[in-house]
Amino acid sequence: GVGVGSAPPDSLLSDLVRYSAFSSAAYGWKPQVVFGGGVHGTDLAALLAKTGIGKGDVVSCRWESELHRPAYFLVRDHSRRSIVLCIRGTMTIKDVVTDLFFEEDGVLQDGDDWKLFTSGLGQGQMAPQIVGEECVDVRAHQGMVHSAREIARETRLFIEAELTAHPGYRLV
Repeated sequence: GVGVGSAPPDSLLSDLVRYSAFSSAAYGWKPQVVFGGGVHGTDLAALLAKTGIGKGDVVSCRWESELHRPAYFLVRDHSRRSIVLCIRGTMTIKDVVTDLFFEEDGVLQDGDDWKLFTSGLGQGQMAPQIVGEECVDVRAHQGMVHSAREIARETRLFIEAELTAHPGYRLV
């Protein structure tokens, strides 16, 4: 782990640099007009140019957001042996409306498998507090919870298929 006053591992810093390009690419070509960096014409072209991945490595994407359904892309990053799910933040009025659902909501719903939910946590990740076999009620921003559930519903089968087809890859 990383203690107070200690430097993060080089692999973490390298991942932060690498995946910041993916995060930036989630906003497509439009911000490049404002902030410079060359216009790539389409959101897909911006993704490919910023990340260096090939068009054939785009597994799934949706560039237009809807209420509780943010824009996202799911891609293979062979250079890091990773499947990358990148969810865009607030950019459109529909995203703002999703943000306005700020009441808290339960992260887990009836029927969710807590052990399955926490089994995918990797090194350096922490599960919410567990008391015995049950989880403590985990609450979060309602708009984000609903959006996360929609993205999970849309991408789960793609992610499972990609991780099966690419043994040793991780989900980022």
